[in-house]
Amino acid sequence: NVSTWGGGGVQMYMGGKVQYCYFFNNSSSASCRNGVAGLYLSTTSYDYLCYVDHCVFDSNRGLKWGSIGGVLRANAGGVITNCVFYNNIAGSATDGYGKGSAIIANYSSNTFVNCLVYNNTGYPIYTDRGAMFINMTICNNLTGEKGSYSVFFDADGGGTLANSVVWNNMTTDGKAYMYTKAGSTVSYFDCVASNR
Repeated sequence: NVSTWGGGGVQMYMGGKVQYCYFFNNSSSASCRNGVAGLYLSTTSYDYLCYVDHCVFDSNRGLKWGSIGGVLRANAGGVITNCVFYNNIAGSATDGYGKGSAIIANYSSNTFVNCLVYNNTGYPIYTDRGAMFINMTICNNLTGEKGSYSVFFDADGGGTLANSVVWNNMTTDGKAYMYTKAGSTVSYFDCVASNR
C-alpha cells in the first residue's frame, strides 16, 4: 500500500483496535500528508483511545522526516503494546535518513509497552511532545542523516523511557546519541545502554 494521507495500511481516528496484524512493504508517497507508511492513529478524547497490540511492522518505507517519515505514527491517544518493528526505513542514504523510521509519537497521551525495535534505518523513535515508552528493546538500528546528526531516541519535547534496553545501535558516522532538546523534560528510568 502507498499512503497519501495518513497510513498506507490503516488509519484509525477516535478509537479502535488493531490486533495480531502484519504490516509489510507499505510506503509513503511523495505527496503524503499527515501520515506514514503503515499505520496512523489519532484521537481527541481519552474516551476513544486507539489500541495496537501484537502487531508486526516489517520492511516498510517512509519518507524523510521533512515530508513525514516512519511506519507508525501515534499522533495522540495511542496505546501500543507487544509490537515488533524491524527492517523499516525512513529516507535514504542519498537524501538523508528521516526521524521515526519505526515510531513517531506526537503527544504525551501515547504509551508504548513491551515493544521490540530493531534493524531499522533512520532515527528509530521520535517523540516531539512527549510519550511514555516502557519495557522497550531498541537494538541494532542504523541511524544518521547524511552521516551527521544521528540519534536512536530523539525526544524533542519531552518523554519517558523506562525499564528498557538500548543496545548496539550504530550510526553512519560511528556515533550514537540519546537526544533531548534544550528545555525539554525527559526522564530515563532503569535503562541499560551500550557504550557506543
